[in-house]
Amino acid sequence: QLVGRLVDLFGGPGGVAVVMEHAYACGGVVLVGGLATFCRLYLIETSIDRIAFRLRRSFFESLLRLDAAFFDSTTTGELVNRMSNDITITSRVLIDASAGIRSTITAIVGTCMVVQLAPAEMISQLLAPVAGLFVVGAGYGRIVRKISQLRQERLASAVQHAEERLSGIRTVRLFNAEARELQGFEKLLDLVYEAGKKNALATAGFSGVIVSSGGLVLLSIVYNCGLMVTSGAISMGSTVSLAMYCFMAGSSYTGLVAAYGDVQKSLGACQKVLSILERPHGATTLPTAQLAELGACAREAAPPLAFRFENVSFAYPTRLDAPVLAGVDLDVAPGARVALLGRSGSGKS
Repeated sequence: QLVGRLVDLFGGPGGVAVVMEHAYACGGVVLVGGLATFCRLYLIETSIDRIAFRLRRSFFESLLRLDAAFFDSTTTGELVNRMSNDITITSRVLIDASAGIRSTITAIVGTCMVVQLAPAEMISQLLAPVAGLFVVGAGYGRIVRKISQLRQERLASAVQHAEERLSGIRTVRLFNAEARELQGFEKLLDLVYEAGKKNALATAGFSGVIVSSGGLVLLSIVYNCGLMVTSGAISMGSTVSLAMYCFMAGSSYTGLVAAYGDVQKSLGACQKVLSILERPHGATTLPTAQLAELGACAREAAPPLAFRFENVSFAYPTRLDAPVLAGVDLDVAPGARVALLGRSGSGKS
């Protein structure tokens, strides 16, 4: 409303003097706003780094406690990509949520002022596009979440391929397979690029719809306000204030929907990370204190020790249908030295 009052003041006597009297106060408000922006961004960025630190630590700790069968079906390259790229995207959700909250507050304030300033016959016309915006935004959020999840999976596959080939680079060069491996990696990158193009198409289409619809609504507002000013139903200052609040509310709703889409991207990127964090742990080593206690007991015991297998059966987690041991009994006397002989795959390990 301040801008609208300024417009009305400039039309009357003493308008410039009023503006000059409050120039320093307005400058102070601007400087305080800049300081507040600095503090907000500093706190958000440091919080993002802290979130990424905790996620990577928890992710690595979960990996250390998982069953060996998990690593038989999941490659190191994919896990490294999850720990680096996926967690980086996931940790940025904080700044997206912050932008969404700010847009929500601004949109609520702008909408309330529009309702207060606009004539009753224009309120429905001004607020009707908001419902359509949220419908479009909800569909956009679901689409970008699926695309983000697909892109992260394809990127993980590409990184996995590169990690495996680089770890066996001597074999690759031995068979002069550099060109073939490069071609295979390019195919995987093409899949990542295709997912990126889908994301770009969704983002560009959404932005085009928002800009076009927002421009048409703004033109409608200017047209109707012009008619009301001409008829004397509203002053020029109130018209400027109404137009600015409509623009503020519209841009805030757009920012809110965009933030929703960014949050959906982060959720799509973190699905695999969360699934690993929530995965039940398998057999793990004992806590350090308990291991130290057992070691002290072993040193105090009278060596050497004996051990016994009684009806022991075992199968690898990824090959449960092919047992390695079945009902094995074994006694090893104290101090005995036993050699286990057998062909490959007979269960010596």
